[in-house]
Amino acid sequence: MTNETETLTNSPINHSPVCEQSRDEVTNNVAPQQPTCFVPTPDELAVLVKHWVNEAIDDEYFIFWGQCFGLSDLDQIDFDWNRVHEIEKMLGPEATRKAVEDAYQQAAQDYDRNHWIVFRYGTDEEQTAYQEVVGQCVEDCQDGLADRLASQVVKKVFSEGSVEQQTRLLKEELKRHSTKLNHLKTGPHHIVEIFGIHFPAEVKRLISSIGIEDPEPKPRRNTFFKTLTLEQGKLILSAFDEIARKGEGALKELVSAHTQSSAVRSPSAKPQQEISGSEVENIA
Repeated sequence: MTNETETLTNSPINHSPVCEQSRDEVTNNVAPQQPTCFVPTPDELAVLVKHWVNEAIDDEYFIFWGQCFGLSDLDQIDFDWNRVHEIEKMLGPEATRKAVEDAYQQAAQDYDRNHWIVFRYGTDEEQTAYQEVVGQCVEDCQDGLADRLASQVVKKVFSEGSVEQQTRLLKEELKRHSTKLNHLKTGPHHIVEIFGIHFPAEVKRLISSIGIEDPEPKPRRNTFFKTLTLEQGKLILSAFDEIARKGEGALKELVSAHTQSSAVRSPSAKPQQEISGSEVENIA
């Protein structure tokens, strides 16, 4: 890296307090002012990690989207990740990993879904094929071609990817559904937590309909599915995908507090007790 890459060890962000005092105050017989000290908290360091991860994502996505790059683009990506690694020395690997994961999960919601899936999970060959037929004009793609190409990548990851890859993709896709369903659910309500992602509590009906046991069957409660397996998560995602394909009306019906939709009931599923729309309780 070039000399302009200043490590965080020598910057104002460090474990030790950073104190600045005027040289005039030291040399003159004047009572010095209290030195200014700043010690970043772990939360503040995590924000910095997310910032530099977002910078790296933007720079890498620019290459994928623009389909051209120069040496300076690669140098900038190295610079972004070097900043993350320097902060990791102070923040620690686990907290840094969590911040990186959070940054990627949020970025997945900010980009076009199909572009993101191919960019994040596609092989070089899959990315090239996607760029050749879709390029920068996804709106001009006929007959859902971009959807089909991205779906092929999703299918491949869920069948051949590592557990870590599958879990990342699962959380990103669940988050998409969560954002949409929470937007459609009006007023205060209880929540269901799936892989750390919050959904309106009414989706418990859908989850129960695919044979997953409700850990909190009582109404007027927040529900936390803490022991879900990866395969159960993929079943839940598949159920959400199926409802979403039916349109926004079906999604609204799913989160309705007073409607038991036939679309979310399997023939063998027992009717579930309806969930109240009361205010969300505090989450421990």
